[in-house]
Amino acid sequence: MKSDKINLSYSVGCLEADKLVGFILHGFNMINGNKVLYNGSTGVVPESRGQRLTKKMYKFLIPIF
Repeated sequence: MKSDKINLSYSVGCLEADKLVGFILHGFNMINGNKVLYNGSTGVVPESRGQRLTKKMYKFLIPIF
């Protein structure tokens, strides 16, 4: 996470019954004077796949960006 410059302010997770079932971790960096935000990692546990969690997480995150 440190080498990818993951910024938890731009990251999100999904919980089901207090268990983490999905996440998106974003890194943030300045490159040539430009702000760059990038996906460092995305994961959804097999039991929760097919529920469009990644799409729902981005729907939550995009207004924050």
